[in-house]
Amino acid sequence: MESLEWVHRTGYRAVQLGTGIPGLRPTELDRSARRGLRLECERRGIAIAGIDCFVPAERVADRATVDRAIGALERAVGLASDLGRVTVSISLPLEGAEEVRVRLEEIAGRSGVPIADYGGAPPTAIIGLGMDAAAVLGSGGDPAAQAARGGRSLTGVRLTDLSTAGIRTPPGESTGGRLDMFALMAALAVGGFSGYPVADARHWVDPRLGLANTLQRWNGLGKQ
Repeated sequence: MESLEWVHRTGYRAVQLGTGIPGLRPTELDRSARRGLRLECERRGIAIAGIDCFVPAERVADRATVDRAIGALERAVGLASDLGRVTVSISLPLEGAEEVRVRLEEIAGRSGVPIADYGGAPPTAIIGLGMDAAAVLGSGGDPAAQAARGGRSLTGVRLTDLSTAGIRTPPGESTGGRLDMFALMAALAVGGFSGYPVADARHWVDPRLGLANTLQRWNGLGKQ
């Protein structure tokens, strides 16, 4: 629980969990452990923003492994349901994922768990849009404009920047980052995004320093 304590001390109000993290895998958490995790978060005043379940695209598209992929997603949805019907973040390939989408809509629809798909497919009544700011920048797009277009279909947002060298960095770092944090914040507010933007520290050089600085900058924008 050291990580939860750090999140609490740093000032974050929510935490994003991952099914690939030892100790947080759905198969490792029985009902009692899931209740305990919720209580540990509540005791610190931390909400659970959602769960990452990024199944590799090749497992989704391959007939030999698609059942395993569906099973992993089903277990993630079950965990999300037990943790308060939090959002499950996924990234399905645009081609070859039809069977997985159909099964996921059935599973998530029954449990009432929101889904955020970062793979780029159009949203449905069950599977919403996920937007990774660095990925949008990398493709030459504008994260704020994409968030505005997504509107209420947007169910997941990754708050991370991309340097001029193409490296994922904390937003606002003096490394040539391109993300307009204020424009993105405004677009999310106008569009009615009700979740927590996730400061995605994967690939950052110093994740904890980057997370602390990102929170400070984001909160500072909210006071303008």
